[in-house]
Amino acid sequence: MRRLYLSISLGILLALVLASVIASQVMRYSFDKNIRGRISSHEHSQVMLIKQRLDAVPESNLQNELIELSKSLPIPLKLVPSDSKLIPSHVSLDLQTNSRSHEITESGKSDFISVQNGKYIAIFGPSKPPFPFSWTQLIIVVFVMIPIVGAVGYILTFPVARRLRILDEATKSLGDGDLSARANIKSNDAIGGLANRFNDMADKIEALLENQRHLIQAVSHELRTPIARIRFDLELMEYAEDQKERSEKASEIKDGLDELNSLVDELFLYMRFDSLNSPMKKEVFNVAEVLDELVEGFERERSEVNIKLQSELEYDLNLKANKKYFLRAIENLVGNAVRYAETTVVISYFAVEEEVYVEVADDGPGIPNDKREHLFEPFYRVDESRNRKSGGAGLGLAIVERILKAHNGSVSIADGDNGCTMVTTWPLTD
Repeated sequence: MRRLYLSISLGILLALVLASVIASQVMRYSFDKNIRGRISSHEHSQVMLIKQRLDAVPESNLQNELIELSKSLPIPLKLVPSDSKLIPSHVSLDLQTNSRSHEITESGKSDFISVQNGKYIAIFGPSKPPFPFSWTQLIIVVFVMIPIVGAVGYILTFPVARRLRILDEATKSLGDGDLSARANIKSNDAIGGLANRFNDMADKIEALLENQRHLIQAVSHELRTPIARIRFDLELMEYAEDQKERSEKASEIKDGLDELNSLVDELFLYMRFDSLNSPMKKEVFNVAEVLDELVEGFERERSEVNIKLQSELEYDLNLKANKKYFLRAIENLVGNAVRYAETTVVISYFAVEEEVYVEVADDGPGIPNDKREHLFEPFYRVDESRNRKSGGAGLGLAIVERILKAHNGSVSIADGDNGCTMVTTWPLTD
């Protein structure tokens, strides 16, 4: 705080001193500009008095009179012959018709007076407007300003330093691992805005790490189940009495390894959207063609369920999106629908204004209302059993939600008592 206070106070003091000096200089030159070329009545009287005195004395006493006059004048006074090279040409021409002329240069203003019937020219000057402050005055002004600036600097510095200290302590606590640390600053200035951004960042970091912790716990639990089953099958395989029993156990082990591999693939895909820094590669494709291929694939594998693709559109619906992830999202939804459907799964698509809707509906038991809010959480299962056929890995819908968010779309569950309808929305324009 001390350094901030000193820097602000010295800055204010320097600004005030410079402002005073500059303002006085501006006023001086502005005034000088306004009177440049004009002769005040006092100046005219003084010049004419000098001319009268120099004209009145004999030429032999001219230098003595000049010395006496110089003693009483605040600016230089000298006498030169009329043909002296010190006289500018335009002044010489002016003096041929006038008894007095003047010149303004960088050195100041000089008056030229013709005396002794034009034989000599008295040079009065050059003179400059005086500096607005003497050094004594300037020092007094500075010492008067110091206590005032010190008080103002303290008033300005204290609240800023206090808020910065709060922000510094919150940053240090967050860096030391206290994820609940926040900068409690209520102000509308730049520091308050910075504190709000810090708090938003801390909220996101805390939520991210909390999600990572829950995910690691869930992953460890999910991995433990197939690993335990594989170990159990390996132990039983050692005591198998014939080749047929060993083959059955080997097949079960293979299924467990396939489950592990599928879980790892799903986990990598889920985590991929946390580190997706560059924009996804998008392309324009025909929605109907992609969904037709998807339905054909499911019909070959799950022939026991009737899968229908329907739309009332009379034109080709094209969408710009990542085709791979679009297919994966709808595939996950259809896979869940086929798993729980009694007889039929219906896939429908349509467009409303700037959005494409793809809905997947089944005639299964549906999803209870109290479980819908958790449906898109990783490893959450509506079916509490861990049966591989009914439960799945528990990442499918979480992946769907992340794919839709990456496309600035959304996924939701439509209200209804019969079956389940999942609704996805995709922006029609990029």
